[in-house]
Amino acid sequence: MPCERTAAPVSMYYEPLIAAIDVFWKALAPIVPDRLPAGHQRSVGATLVSGLHPDTGNLFVMGEPLVGGWGASQSEDGDNGQFCCGNGETYNIPCELLETRYGLQVTQYAFHDQDGGAGRFRGGKGVVREYRVTAERAFLTYGASRSASRPWGLAGGHEGSNNYSEIHRTDGSIEKHNMCTTVPVERNELIRLYSATGGGYGDPVQRPRQQVETDLKNGFITLDQAVQHYAYQPGAGHERAKV
Repeated sequence: MPCERTAAPVSMYYEPLIAAIDVFWKALAPIVPDRLPAGHQRSVGATLVSGLHPDTGNLFVMGEPLVGGWGASQSEDGDNGQFCCGNGETYNIPCELLETRYGLQVTQYAFHDQDGGAGRFRGGKGVVREYRVTAERAFLTYGASRSASRPWGLAGGHEGSNNYSEIHRTDGSIEKHNMCTTVPVERNELIRLYSATGGGYGDPVQRPRQQVETDLKNGFITLDQAVQHYAYQPGAGHERAKV
């Protein structure tokens, strides 16, 4: 008898596509460590914000992907703030252009220091991007995978961090979303997006002190993370803290 085939909707098709790539990637990475790094942010992080422009009253629809961290390899740190393997020829929107065309203000766009990705070679850093709504009301549609599982590490490297979004309300409350559609956001409320840091490669304790201090200087890690993961001992020259 003929085999029956069924199909199911997957909404944003590219997220399960990237997940399928990641399965092969993770299986092959230990076999060809010179060719493949640890896990990366694995999500387009597609973000859509719509509303009526406060100056013109015209409808605006802002849509952009979000960059994040790639995994470290056996010879170097992961790339910071890059698009995932499924983005293709896409771009994020320059802040100045975004604020001109849409009822939003970019109040923060930076690499974050969330825990994750420690290793002899560090996972690439994810970003935090924040919009303040200047329209009377806007609507957020956001979709990201890698919101529960984390980018995997290799050879003793630590897992990275997760993708997610937050809405900071004017009453002080914070709503967290991994997938949402047309959530209303009022004037002066904040939409904050976090992208994942990639997985690390190798034992973090083997990371040279100078590189740990550079990461501290750049704000990629906190002092607590340096002490906990890298056995860093402040003010101890090139000696390591005992673990």
